[in-house]
Amino acid sequence: MTWGKAIIYVTSFSYLGGVATSIGGYPLLTNIHPVTQAIFFLLAFFLLLLSFKRRKMKWVLSAFYGIAAILSFSGLTSWTSYFGGPGTLGPAMAAWDLILAVALLLE
Repeated sequence: MTWGKAIIYVTSFSYLGGVATSIGGYPLLTNIHPVTQAIFFLLAFFLLLLSFKRRKMKWVLSAFYGIAAILSFSGLTSWTSYFGGPGTLGPAMAAWDLILAVALLLE
């Protein structure tokens, strides 16, 4: 398995964790209803897996994650921290989004 595929698979599986935590009372994003988050994470899970079958979808998802990286880095997307302060969550999520965007283009 290539690193690109592994990153896509791991990220898609992490979205299942996002579904579980959102429904379980520990939403990952602030100011967004937990059920809405769960739906978004489930959709992202399926879209990432579907991208293996639809090549053009990888370009669209890569562009989406490139934009999402800026939103996380700038603080417009507020991530919830259940461990310590949230100060590094935005840049960390931005890095993850950029790595995923590149992985989508490599595959």
